[in-house]
Amino acid sequence: MKILLDVPLEGLAKYLEHYDHEVYTATKENVRPDEELIKYASENGCVLVIEDKQASRIAKARGIRVVKVDMQLIADRVQKELSTKYPGVLESYADELFSMKIGESIGIPMDIMGPLLEGQKGGPLSVTRRAFQVYINQHLRGKKRGRTPKMSELLDFRTGENSVIVTKRGHL
Repeated sequence: MKILLDVPLEGLAKYLEHYDHEVYTATKENVRPDEELIKYASENGCVLVIEDKQASRIAKARGIRVVKVDMQLIADRVQKELSTKYPGVLESYADELFSMKIGESIGIPMDIMGPLLEGQKGGPLSVTRRAFQVYINQHLRGKKRGRTPKMSELLDFRTGENSVIVTKRGHL
């Protein structure tokens, strides 16, 4: 089956190829924005695998086969596994950090990070960023508010000598 993956889902390519699918990606085919992605899928008989709800609706309305991927479900699954395997490890640091003043920092020791890195892509910085993003998403879920702040507006991450240092830049 011919499959076209939108940019946020391109990491699925190698896994779908194991099922003998002919996988194309938006980046390799240089198709952006969504309108071009939809056109490419239509002209090449591809199933469009996409995250964007609006683009998914447009593609379906045009008769294109679509698989809409819900990234929140994936994030929830990852969080469930993290909280089962490593309960409270980074949450306590996040709780502490968000009770601090803007500009203050905490250091998360690398020896604590060790078990969190097992089976994860990326190093301590990327794993810490993802864990804090999940924490933020959970904290904000169900709360009525305007625009959700970007991670870069809330936190700054850097590697210290023996720790990941997280600095508070804004309020949740």
